[in-house]
Amino acid sequence: MKKVPHATIPPSRAPAIDALIVRNPDQSTEGADPRVVPIADLNAAGHFPEPILKVIREKCLDCCAGAASEVRKCTAVKCALWPYRMRKNPFARAPGRGAHFRRSRPETP
Repeated sequence: MKKVPHATIPPSRAPAIDALIVRNPDQSTEGADPRVVPIADLNAAGHFPEPILKVIREKCLDCCAGAASEVRKCTAVKCALWPYRMRKNPFARAPGRGAHFRRSRPETP
């Protein structure tokens, strides 16, 4: 199912979207904690289980206005999603990536 930006959600799905938004007494809003939102509410709002690398790729496409070529050329190397933008986990074990590769991250004190 293709995801639809919030601004173009059909009116029939608006109540489902509202169920995911917490309205505070001072009129500010925040997203509900998805760990406690019923699965039925997530599904009604258009959220379904997907492989995490696919979700990351879709976010990268969203960030790059839907242009796959821009995702590939992305230079936002400080973004936590950057290494996964090509829908691959570069840290997964693969031929030629032994213990040296897995230890390449600096040790934290």
